[in-house]
Amino acid sequence: NTSQLPVDGVNVLLRTPPGLSFRESSDVEPDISCGAGGSDGVCDSTLWEAWWSLGTIAAGASEIITINATVTTGIGDGNLIVTPIRVTATNMEDTINLQHTTVIDN
Repeated sequence: NTSQLPVDGVNVLLRTPPGLSFRESSDVEPDISCGAGGSDGVCDSTLWEAWWSLGTIAAGASEIITINATVTTGIGDGNLIVTPIRVTATNMEDTINLQHTTVIDN
C-alpha cells in the first residue's frame, strides 16, 4: 500500500493457468480459498480461481503471497506460464489487473 491511508477489504484473485497446480492447505501462504475446492484441495486450471481475503493493509505496508506450485509434466524448459492476478479493495476506484509470467527452467 503506497498510499498514506490504510486500504480495507483487500482481495486478490489468481486465475490458475493450465500447467500449474498447488495445494491450498500446504503450498500457499497466507491461507486461500480455491475454486470449487476439490476434495483433494488442489488448485489447478480445472478449479481455476484462487483468492485471498487480506483484510486491511496499513499505509506503507505490504503483504507477500507465496505459492509453491507444481508444473505439469510435459511443459519443457523455456516455456512460459502466464498467470493473471486481480486486486480489489473497498472504496478503491480502480481494479488492479496484473500478469505474472514465469519461464520454466527444469
